[in-house]
Amino acid sequence: MLGDFLLDNSTSTEQVEIQTSIIKIRGKTLIYGNVVYQISNITSIGLVNRTTVKQTPKWYWSLPFVGFMLLLVPDIYARIFGALIMALGIWLLYQHHINKTSGKYGMTIYTNSGDKRTFVSRSEDFIKKVILVLYNVMNGE
Repeated sequence: MLGDFLLDNSTSTEQVEIQTSIIKIRGKTLIYGNVVYQISNITSIGLVNRTTVKQTPKWYWSLPFVGFMLLLVPDIYARIFGALIMALGIWLLYQHHINKTSGKYGMTIYTNSGDKRTFVSRSEDFIKKVILVLYNVMNGE
């Protein structure tokens, strides 16, 4: 597990993203899992908004239309099938509308060596609290 967080020469310029909900600060060190960062080696810290919006699949819009067209057919089974398809399409559109935004926030840490790490969380308040605590520790030296 520790090897996943250490950088080799081929990835030293790439951003490494770590998803976490637990970050420990003890003394002058920042601890995440089994990786320890010395706070004096941190150059800057920033808040990153990583919220994404998912696009609605085009076929979601076609289901209510196809269902409506089947409602116009004189056969009773086609109308029942059309009503079911239309209900399914409307339900899929509603579910997508509820879940289309994925709110994620991150704390980017730049170190003296040029390493860039991003800790990701769903809670913006959590990230802000961690940044505030790190700010207080860094300025308390």
